[in-house]
Amino acid sequence: TRRPSAAWERAGTPTADEQQECAEFLQGYRARLTTLKTPANQLELQTWAAFARALMSGNEFVFVD
Repeated sequence: TRRPSAAWERAGTPTADEQQECAEFLQGYRARLTTLKTPANQLELQTWAAFARALMSGNEFVFVD
């Protein structure tokens, strides 16, 4: 669909620093879930769901110009 593309266009292309922060977030969240003994079949789903929540709560998606 067009909605995800429009959301990314609104947010702009991530900088190298932002990409690094995202990678660190995903790695850290995955590690935390592993520590909490999250079932292996839920690990990626929960990690990416948390990332999506964090991403969508950013100013680029919360406020309308």
